[in-house]
Amino acid sequence: MLDFLKDAPSRSVSTFNSGPGERVYRQGDSLDRLYFVERGHLSVSATSTTGRVVLVDLVGPGGVVGEQSLGGDAPSSYSVESATRCTGWSVSASWLRTAVHQSPAASGAVIRAIAASRVSTYNRNLEYLTLSTRPRLARLLLTLATPGSDGALMPLKPRPSHERLAELASTTRPRVTVLINEFKRGGYVLERGDELLVTPRLADVLAVDVAGTRGHGGIDHLQQLLVSLGRGSYPDVET
Repeated sequence: MLDFLKDAPSRSVSTFNSGPGERVYRQGDSLDRLYFVERGHLSVSATSTTGRVVLVDLVGPGGVVGEQSLGGDAPSSYSVESATRCTGWSVSASWLRTAVHQSPAASGAVIRAIAASRVSTYNRNLEYLTLSTRPRLARLLLTLATPGSDGALMPLKPRPSHERLAELASTTRPRVTVLINEFKRGGYVLERGDELLVTPRLADVLAVDVAGTRGHGGIDHLQQLLVSLGRGSYPDVET
């Protein structure tokens, strides 16, 4: 538990534990709580006026969703659901608004969580604009895989469908099928019964593809453009 939550009244703080695909809240819902992620990942998506669903981010440990509720009762701009088994803390926005004014520890923790989530969002947007589907899918598989010891195989639990991977990687199901088969042939991804296993070597694919993008100036050029427009410096994509 976050330290500043230990003295919070039970009506203001509770745990949440959601399985893959379980909805936390929908776009347009009135928000009055924030969700701090302890384990797993939440997917944040938005639906356009034409009905197209776009993945905005995958929020992992240390991140938070629902922060716009700190500004008052307003409809959510996004839908949030669990991408993997996810646990964390659900916190009343009204209680937290008071806590951040009264406690430096609370305000610091909230700022760090929001910053971590925004960095993740910026990195994902950079990837979408500058990287091809291959490295985006590689990073997604590495993100969703259950961590193992060095050199160990990492299973995806439960195994996501190709349709779900396509949604999370912002691509199409046929493209995911082609790339998964390519990763299998290269020994980066393995099947064991009903399990899909990711090897740590998949990170090598990601590193090579990201380095190639940097070599063409894509990410660096985009960052320079954003700075020139007065938008500030965006964090680099991690390798």
